[in-house]
Amino acid sequence: LLLNRPQPTIAQYYHDMGYNTNYIHTFTRSFYSRGRVYANFGFDNMYFDDNLTVPVEYNGSYIDDETIFNQITKILKENKDQPTFIHTTTMQDHQPYDEEGKTEIEAYLNRIQDMTTDLRAFTQELKEIDRPTVVLFVGDHLPCFKGEGNVYEQLNMNGENCNVLYEQPYIVWSNYNMDYSKMPQENVSIFYLPFMLLDSIGAPKDSFVQSML
Repeated sequence: LLLNRPQPTIAQYYHDMGYNTNYIHTFTRSFYSRGRVYANFGFDNMYFDDNLTVPVEYNGSYIDDETIFNQITKILKENKDQPTFIHTTTMQDHQPYDEEGKTEIEAYLNRIQDMTTDLRAFTQELKEIDRPTVVLFVGDHLPCFKGEGNVYEQLNMNGENCNVLYEQPYIVWSNYNMDYSKMPQENVSIFYLPFMLLDSIGAPKDSFVQSML
């Protein structure tokens, strides 16, 4: 449905403002046909597991988040004379959590700890890059634990009360004195976060962005 018609996407919005636009996903381009569909979303460059330009390391079943962070910083350094928009989809903390000798929750928390360490190193490196940079970091859902007696069963969670699994905190970070006051304190759909970020950085607003705000 989305393949053969123009899409009013956030990537296209930045592209039209003169940004170099990039998508990074450390998984196969054929999954959800992302390689074909996302090519219609306004990205100048797309990176998947088969064409990353930095050394690739794995954490569990998937390419680790440090690889993505390294790819982001490489793109920023290579495009230092052009504003740059990068949308990434990470995989390190995705199921399955079937590491030998560990329960699901142990494997998951170990990956979270690794990601936290890598995210800190990533933001430290961004502090050294001489260009204003903003990071919006958010998950799409909490982990899926499938083992018998898993942590969700222990918490008596089921189809009736599992909405909390999709209520995710987010992080907005910048390496300059950004105005955070326009980011909401109350719950908000993840759908609106990119538009609030546009407002916070003082980007021009067309009628669609104004409607979303």
